[in-house]
Amino acid sequence: HLLRAPPRQITVLEADIGKQCYSDFQAGHLPQARYFDQLECTTPTAFIPRGLPDMNCFEGYLTRLGISNTHHIVLYDRSPTGFFASGRAWCLLKTYGVDNLSILDGGFHGWVRENHKIESTESNDAQEEGAFTEWQQRAPTDMIIKGDGKSV
Repeated sequence: HLLRAPPRQITVLEADIGKQCYSDFQAGHLPQARYFDQLECTTPTAFIPRGLPDMNCFEGYLTRLGISNTHHIVLYDRSPTGFFASGRAWCLLKTYGVDNLSILDGGFHGWVRENHKIESTESNDAQEEGAFTEWQQRAPTDMIIKGDGKSV
């Protein structure tokens, strides 16, 4: 079971969208978990309320959370399926070069249903720097179809 690994081998993040759920996190969360606000470093617009964060700001945020792209990160959330915010967080972290990711099956509620321990203290590990990469929106060449001037 991955969450039984020594603490330095994994980083557990409770993923959410916005700071409004931080009080739930403070009341109880998985052991050693850190709160991951996916809207940190984003600039909402009328058309894109939850866009990609600014690279430099996001890298600083991950560093303050003690996250490096060399860690194995386990994500969870409090949605009924345990997959709503953690699924988005998985995509967001993948976009910035974090490859070693997992999503906890059942999320927070599944963890509690199985009578696992929760805690209310916050993890204050030292900062760690990662080598994150900025996402480049490009289509892979195998996805580009030659149309010879025809509509495809």
